[in-house]
Amino acid sequence: MGSLEPKNVRKDSLTLTWEAPKDDGGSPITGYIIEKRENKKGKWTPVEKVGKNVTELDVKRLQEGTEYYFRVRAENKKGVSEPLETEKSVVPKSPYGKMDTCIYYYGQNSNNGGMFQ
Repeated sequence: MGSLEPKNVRKDSLTLTWEAPKDDGGSPITGYIIEKRENKKGKWTPVEKVGKNVTELDVKRLQEGTEYYFRVRAENKKGVSEPLETEKSVVPKSPYGKMDTCIYYYGQNSNNGGMFQ
């Protein structure tokens, strides 16, 4: 397989993309197993199993600000391939940065068009 790339990183989700392996080990690929782990010392946990024609997956329900690593393994009748892992950790965060709250009051005030100051 080629590279495993995280894209569209948001505060609680991201999209993973990968390429199908050039060598199937003598048996057609039947699907892919996607896993994640929190930080370098965490345990790999399943995210999803997808079909043989799927090479992109939206990963949801991530914790904002948590460091994740991802890996994908191809599967066929002979077994499971060596994993393809993300080169760097990914930290989900809002693409807009931290949002501040602004509160506007609307009321009857003829001096400023209805806005209180």
